Parts: sequence; structure tokens; C-alpha cells
Amino acid sequence: MVGKSDLQSSGTGDGRPKPMRPCVQSGDPPVGPSPKANDRTVTGPARARRAGGLTLLFLAILVLAACGGSGDDTSSPGSTAAAVSNTEAPDETAPGTQEVAEDPGGDAKESVPGSLGENRAIVVIGDEQFEFDMSATCISMGGAVGGVGWTADELVKLNLDIPPEDWETSPDGWSAPSIRVDDERGENADRDWRAGGEVVANYEDLRDIARVDTFSTEGGRAFGTATFIDLMAYRLAVASGDPLPDPVTGTFDINCG
Repeated sequence: MVGKSDLQSSGTGDGRPKPMRPCVQSGDPPVGPSPKANDRTVTGPARARRAGGLTLLFLAILVLAACGGSGDDTSSPGSTAAAVSNTEAPDETAPGTQEVAEDPGGDAKESVPGSLGENRAIVVIGDEQFEFDMSATCISMGGAVGGVGWTADELVKLNLDIPPEDWETSPDGWSAPSIRVDDERGENADRDWRAGGEVVANYEDLRDIARVDTFSTEGGRAFGTATFIDLMAYRLAVASGDPLPDPVTGTFDINCG
């Protein structure tokens, strides 16, 4: 039997038995809660630190996405560099050049000359240009334009008659277009340039050679191209049996306002 003294020696002094220490051998696993190092319980400060780390990681990803890591030439946000356009400026027509208008069908129309003052005319024959004052007679009526004018020195005279563009089908009986330039500046021989219509009507051999090739009328203005023959040289060649003079191409432009 266990005596009182034994209870006292093995108890706590208040009548309760003294807890017995378990016998733990060196090879046995520890008893009780796992070490603190393996404790997965996250305290408040640790949670805050972890949230802060995730925020920084998220911001870093955003910065990398904005900057782009592929080496593209995209400007970074906030850059003030302006984009450079590769579009070339449209070509501008140089002053004094002529433009060719086209109708909806695609057929090219007569070249439109540059500006020309009212009651003025310009005729180009070969490499020679004549400018005429048409103030005395310059008429624009019913689509027809014509008149008589002189150069400033009054040594070259122009007679020009351009009918409406539909003159061949018009019931008004217009004559074919014609141009005559009398040049009296020559010391030995004058020149008598003629093209088309009545000015060559008496010379059957010239009707298909000396003619107004193309023309257009716009209000009081008429312009076009022509092939001229120097009638004075032609008549001299016929009389002497010499070779006939070559035709010379040219242009004309008249503005009667």
C-alpha cells in the first residue's frame, strides 16, 4: 500500500498527485505543437509586409508593360517628340506652266494658257512670239472670238477669226477658223503667215497644210494650235520653181474680255 508519506513525496502538497514527466527518448518524435519555425499562422505585421510586397510587384509589372521590353521605337509616356509624317507634299504647278484639263470621258482638251490681259493676243510661230494690242477691234459674240490688232511698233498686224466650237454643225453658217500675221519688219522681204479658213481659200494646195489644227473658246477667250505657211515665200517659190517652204507650227491666244 502507498502510505501518506508517499503521496506527500509524490504530490504537489495540496493533495493533488504530482504530474509525471513523460519519458522521452532521443529517438522519439517531439510531442506537442510543431516548432515555431513551421508555424504557418500569419500575424498582422507579416500580412501587411506580404501585401506591400505584392503591391510593389504589381507596380513593377505595370512599368515594364508601359515601357515595352521588345525594343520598339514607341515613344515613352510623356514624351514631347512629334511624330514625323512620311507623306510627301503634293506637287504644285510652277508659275507660267500650262495645265491640260480632261473631260469625264478621259479625252484631253486643249492646253489652257496662263493669264492674258483683256484686249490682248499672243501668236507664236516657230520660235518667234508676237504680242498684239486688240483694243481697236476685239469681238466676242455667240461663242465666236475675233479681231484685228497690231504690235507695239505697228509693224506686225494680226487678223484672227475663231468660230464657235460647233461651227461645222451650226445652222448659222460660220466660216472655218483662220489666222493671218503680216510681218513688215523685213528689210528685203516681208512675211505673210497664214493658217486656215478664208486666208488660204484661194490656194488649193495649202488648204490641208496651213490650217488651225485645234482650238477652244471660253467666253471672250480663244486659244489653240495652228500650222502656218509664209505665203510670200510660197508664191516666190512657185514663181521661181524653187522648193516650197516648210510649214511652221505655232499657237495662238486671244482675250476679248
